Amino acid sequence: MKHEYLIDEKERLIFQSFKGQYSFRDFETVVLKLTSDKRFSPDYNILTDIRECEIQFQPDDIMRFFQTFKDKVGESKGKTAIIVNAPKETAISTIHQKAVSDIREIQVFSNREAAMDWLKGSS
Repeated sequence: MKHEYLIDEKERLIFQSFKGQYSFRDFETVVLKLTSDKRFSPDYNILTDIRECEIQFQPDDIMRFFQTFKDKVGESKGKTAIIVNAPKETAISTIHQKAVSDIREIQVFSNREAAMDWLKGSS
């Protein structure tokens, strides 16, 4: 598994990508690492690319992850665009979108261009 992120403070944008297999614990570790970065702001937009990621959650893990996300990211003005290309990851991302809709606006995309347009307000 490999997670990379870049925080662009000028653009108020976080880019992150995931490669390999990820469990609930792996995603939880990533959320904790990202949110503890002193440059992190929940009000920044986030572009998350999971096209090369295989999510290996058990049903109970999914809801625990959503709660961890809510606890660590909290209510924000930022938006998250998730780029996917596999059915299971699309389904989990869509469930995530609905589960945290009370604290963050999330949309799921199949390509980077559409995701960036949405984050920048072009669509």
